[in-house]
Amino acid sequence: MKKIINVLILVSFYLFIYLLFKGIIPGECLFKRIFGINCPACGLTRSIKAILRLDFISSFNYNILGIPLFIVIIFMTISLIADIIKDTDKTINYMLKYLGKYYYVIFIVLIVSMVINNIRCI
Repeated sequence: MKKIINVLILVSFYLFIYLLFKGIIPGECLFKRIFGINCPACGLTRSIKAILRLDFISSFNYNILGIPLFIVIIFMTISLIADIIKDTDKTINYMLKYLGKYYYVIFIVLIVSMVINNIRCI
């Protein structure tokens, strides 16, 4: 059962990314439309695309969180594949444990990112 859940998580995530990159899922920011300012995720799709082209400077300019997020995505993908092979759920448990424990750090990083993204747009 753990293997099936991990496969579903992995496939769902990469299917979402594929549909977003192909433009099938609109990448329009609802936050920006409502409030008129960039959200912490504004520019992440372009940032990840720039990383895939090995253009790290453009990636950083699109969104400061693009490179760290890309590293986390690669790490989580490898961990989930290892969990699928071993039929464990260590990655999910690890994520839930540390996301719950350090949620305030993640929140602060997102707020700082949003401020930086909006300062550069002025």
